[in-house]
Amino acid sequence: MDGSFTGGSNLVLWAKLEKQPNPPPDYHPLICHLLDVACVTRALWNTALSPAGKARLSSALGLSTQEDAAGQWIAFIAGLPALDVLAEEIAEDLRAALEQFEEIGTDLKGS
Repeated sequence: MDGSFTGGSNLVLWAKLEKQPNPPPDYHPLICHLLDVACVTRALWNTALSPAGKARLSSALGLSTQEDAAGQWIAFIAGLPALDVLAEEIAEDLRAALEQFEEIGTDLKGS
């Protein structure tokens, strides 16, 4: 990656850095962070979790006969908390848009 920043890119959002107009060349995009978390979780499932632990988690997910599928779900679920960065970004954009509408006299709140 050359460090360039495009507003329409899925690489616009990142975690673990202060918000800046342009990310530094070595920033870590949010999508990469989500994939990292999922991959590490899956590796832990495959190498560190005991068969009894896998069976217990698989059963809790209703996948007692499908441990591989349970491992995939656990890896997916592990990355979800990082999506709060995306939710915060969307909320900020919505607040800014609402303020712009209020400035031009459009009432979107219905009050």
